[in-house]
Amino acid sequence: AEGYIPGGSTGPAPTMTSHETACLLNAGDRPAHVTLTIYFADREPAGPYRVEVPARRTLHLRFNDLRDPEPVPCDTDYA
Repeated sequence: AEGYIPGGSTGPAPTMTSHETACLLNAGDRPAHVTLTIYFADREPAGPYRVEVPARRTLHLRFNDLRDPEPVPCDTDYA
């Protein structure tokens, strides 16, 4: 998967803030506990990031919102 968050945006925040999003679907009957690891070309991976997707719901997760254990860097390719 391609990932890149530009360092700048061209409109008002938060609506026009540049971002990447993972669209997660939980079609099951129980909450899904998702663990993400972000990989880079020139440094060690970041993570794990943990999110929960409620049962029978979607979650549009902005990578900009991931903070723990560290923010996903801007102007850096990742997958």
